[in-house]
Amino acid sequence: MESLSDEVLEFYTSDQPYRIPDLAFLRLRFSEEKELRCRELSAEICVENDGESLCLIARGTACSAAQPQNGVSALGILLKEIHACGLLSSHDEAIFCLARELSNDCSGSALCVSCEDELSGPLVLSVTAAKLCGRNLECSFISKYPITKNEMDFTKTAEKACAQCGMELQVTRYDKANYFNPDDPLARVMTDVYNDYMGVKERPFVMSGGTYARKLPNAFACGTGMPEGPRPNTLFLPGHGDYHQPDEAISVERIRRALIIYILGIMKYCSQDPENAF
Repeated sequence: MESLSDEVLEFYTSDQPYRIPDLAFLRLRFSEEKELRCRELSAEICVENDGESLCLIARGTACSAAQPQNGVSALGILLKEIHACGLLSSHDEAIFCLARELSNDCSGSALCVSCEDELSGPLVLSVTAAKLCGRNLECSFISKYPITKNEMDFTKTAEKACAQCGMELQVTRYDKANYFNPDDPLARVMTDVYNDYMGVKERPFVMSGGTYARKLPNAFACGTGMPEGPRPNTLFLPGHGDYHQPDEAISVERIRRALIIYILGIMKYCSQDPENAF
């Protein structure tokens, strides 16, 4: 793996394992040429100059890594901007190249794993953190792949793509996609109860996030995914309050409704087949 030059003094992003980074920081050794190039950066980048180094700070909007389109990656902003103004040497630029591509395109194309299916949509690959590890660049990412692609060897394909960029891939966790037949009697009962209680006509759906249901046989996620009214504008700061965001929260009313649906669903299912209900 190629090491960054000593022109890169410090580099890191915010680090939350299930959301895209809302902060990216880069400190470079000072030079007059770099100072001039920094003037080409957009207003999205804050530049601090202490005479010995140049600090570049980008801020974005955190969101769930499973739905990166709902936020703005600070890492993507920073790497795109420094690339556009040619701030890094060709050596360092080549090392940051893959991280830049991954941060600005969450389809997995940069690792040659982009795919989709009709049931669950496209693969999602989101960079959640990056930092210096010694003189090496280290990036962490999460990927959610379509449920019909369980047999694809994503690891082998991604390892090859990383090697071509002078990077190494380490897989720390790899779970098969989890799917439960929506026509199963229990799934139909829970769907019917939800629709009756909420006064809607919804169908079960496949989501890109993980679920603890994968740890249990014959289980599926039935949660609090009902719509709710807008929250008061003064309750949370922008980009806060939703799932996998700072100040993650859920309303008590939403929990109350979900609990009622769980109770009614279990009662209805048990009444239909009390001997083999669970």
